[in-house]
Amino acid sequence: VDHVASSSFAFAAVTAGSVVTWGLARYGGTTEPVGGQLSDGVKQVVGNNFAFAAIKDHGSVVTWGNSRCGGNADQVAEELASGVREVVAGNCAFAALKTSGSVVTWGDRKFGGELDTCPRRGVVL
Repeated sequence: VDHVASSSFAFAAVTAGSVVTWGLARYGGTTEPVGGQLSDGVKQVVGNNFAFAAIKDHGSVVTWGNSRCGGNADQVAEELASGVREVVAGNCAFAALKTSGSVVTWGDRKFGGELDTCPRRGVVL
């Protein structure tokens, strides 16, 4: 096992580039909906309280678990298809830092899953 991550109700382990999960299915304990995308090329998995996000070798992100909390990233799928260098998790949302320096967020907007372009201390994300 190369890497282990957890949600509040499940675990995900990366071994030789593939992901193995266990725990409550609805909170990421199964990769059934996206399993084919997690069979190789995974370099890191990050978990929030209810979902997981995996960064693949080529910089794309695959998500699973509770849809509301970031387990479904369809609304930002195009932005997560390449160029992601890091993903961090909040309680019920994720943020991805891209190689361009831009940030992509998804998950529950009350927990940071929706990012507007308002300046923050002079920085526009």
